[in-house]
Amino acid sequence: MNKQVSLELKGIAILMMVYLHLFNRKSNIELITDFCYINDVPLAYYIHYATHPVAFFLILSGFGLFVNYEKNAKDENRVYRNVKLYVHYIFITLIFKCIHVLLGRGEFRLEDVFLNLTGIKTSWNNEAWFLLPFVCLSLMYPYIFRTIRNVPTFYIFIGGYIAYFVFSFLIGRFEAMHYSNQWLFLILCIGHFLPMFLYGAIMKKSNIIAKYYSKFNCITLLFFLLLLVLLRCLLHDLWWGPIYAFSFILLFALIQYRGIINNVLAFLGSHSMNIWLIHTWYCYYIFHDQIYSLKFPFLIYVATLAISLMTSITFNFLFGKLLNKYW
Repeated sequence: MNKQVSLELKGIAILMMVYLHLFNRKSNIELITDFCYINDVPLAYYIHYATHPVAFFLILSGFGLFVNYEKNAKDENRVYRNVKLYVHYIFITLIFKCIHVLLGRGEFRLEDVFLNLTGIKTSWNNEAWFLLPFVCLSLMYPYIFRTIRNVPTFYIFIGGYIAYFVFSFLIGRFEAMHYSNQWLFLILCIGHFLPMFLYGAIMKKSNIIAKYYSKFNCITLLFFLLLLVLLRCLLHDLWWGPIYAFSFILLFALIQYRGIINNVLAFLGSHSMNIWLIHTWYCYYIFHDQIYSLKFPFLIYVATLAISLMTSITFNFLFGKLLNKYW
């Protein structure tokens, strides 16, 4: 899987994330008008089960970092990359928090500044909870990969699957810790993320994409991709979430044809970090009522994605050169 395909998959993951955050809450679903209802529930709600953006980003990160590990096991630049990620996060968070306060939608308390800007606490933008455990994994990955380097792929896969269930249970059991004991919750999140991170590593370690590339035609792969998405909408149980993400990435990476759609996905993928940090400010915290006043899921989705993408482009234009110069 080359950089282009990785960007395309990041594009798919960010499309999934925006959709998930728009249509996964019953309170928001009650505000929309859909063309199809199943048991009095809009179709848009059922489709959100096919989204699994966190698993996608973790698998892709595990894959990419294992490529780095094979080139340079120590990877001295990993601290710099994560500092740069934090600088982006701080810039975007401060800008939107100031807008949030100026519009009278929230308050600015000094005691929350450090916790929110480090990601220890994400009360300003709850969907940024992913940041700190991801950064911890990104910093620890050389030691993690050194540990599993000689472990057979099958054992990593099964062991990771068991760990995923254990940590999923613990997070569900002690969800209140997210607010009362952030450090313990952070440890649980890292344990929960680790299996999906390792799945990306073993995808590269086993060279499964290279082994099966050109073995299947595009139509067959697209058929199985659509079937996989449909099954996920119908069978949205926790047990096969990581398998769904792993299988989707594998099938997509095996497709040889690359066209305009792939270029669009890669473009979105290049903005995925910014869109992740931006979109919920619009749809949850600043323009929630205006966004959902559009009523129809397609309009709500396109509007949120478009304004988030335009903001990302503007941010890169205004601050990108500055950040790249000094960071």
